[in-house]
Amino acid sequence: MFSRRTAFVAYISSIILALVLLSSTAALADKFRVGNSGGHTIVSLWVSPSGDRYWGEDLLGDDYLQPGYYVSAYVPGCYADIRILYDNSQVQTRYGFDTCNYNYSSLY
Repeated sequence: MFSRRTAFVAYISSIILALVLLSSTAALADKFRVGNSGGHTIVSLWVSPSGDRYWGEDLLGDDYLQPGYYVSAYVPGCYADIRILYDNSQVQTRYGFDTCNYNYSSLY
């Protein structure tokens, strides 16, 4: 038979495990992929929380994102703004991308 203390420890342990699993799932929702489905190379990529005035650093740094490839990005919360610069100097901006319901943004 279980003692009250053993039952209490098991109960608390199950609550802690549930919280850890929920926080892990929430953390995964913040990570998403940005894919290049167009015909031009992406030379710069910025991702920020939706509505933020600061784009932050270029996620690609000195690298490029060739057509057909993707890169992983992270923003806290469920909405991101995405700005890209192509090798032909065209700029594309996507506002309010829902990272919680969609984990892949394909840009043309």
